[in-house]
Amino acid sequence: MKKLYEHMYRVQIGNQPLGTWSFENRIAELEPIFKQLETAKWTNEIVVQYNDMNVEKMAKHLNMDKDTVREWMFDPEYKKFQDATISATLLDSSETELTEKICKLLNLSTFNVDIRMQNQKPGEMVGLHLDGYKHHVFNLPVDQEYRVTRYAIFLEDQQLGQAWFINNDYLHWHKGDIYTWDQSTVPHGTANIGFHNRPVLVVTGIKLI
Repeated sequence: MKKLYEHMYRVQIGNQPLGTWSFENRIAELEPIFKQLETAKWTNEIVVQYNDMNVEKMAKHLNMDKDTVREWMFDPEYKKFQDATISATLLDSSETELTEKICKLLNLSTFNVDIRMQNQKPGEMVGLHLDGYKHHVFNLPVDQEYRVTRYAIFLEDQQLGQAWFINNDYLHWHKGDIYTWDQSTVPHGTANIGFHNRPVLVVTGIKLI
């Protein structure tokens, strides 16, 4: 894991300053959406963790050999990271009205947008990492990578033991906060060592110009 992170850091950040992040609270606009989320249709729960599918995806992102990526990801010295999981459900494709509302709020295209409920349970974590480039996932040319944007929308106030950090900053969130950051140039990670689930709506899509 460490070698992979260090490689991505060299390639995506190098000697440049770390990327930026920002947030705003839009609880008034989000309340109707939160209400709809309660009765929305979702896919079955999926567990996100490091596995062979992630290896292939990461190798493609970094234009690297799969065997090298696999060796770095499954370094036994960092086995705890390999075992780390986080649960999520995807918003059902039939929820077109809700999808349009969320995309309008965030100024995202409704085409190929990924909307998921990420519910970090007590004891779960996502270790320090950088996200790979995603332009090819959204069928964009490489020079439009900047349009791929991810938002984390908090559905509840922060509880004791819940942690989310971006760069060297530890977040302190409230219900209705919307965070976004430069995905490929901002180290980030999360953990839940408390006793409450930490639900957050994660939306990834193409920023409208």
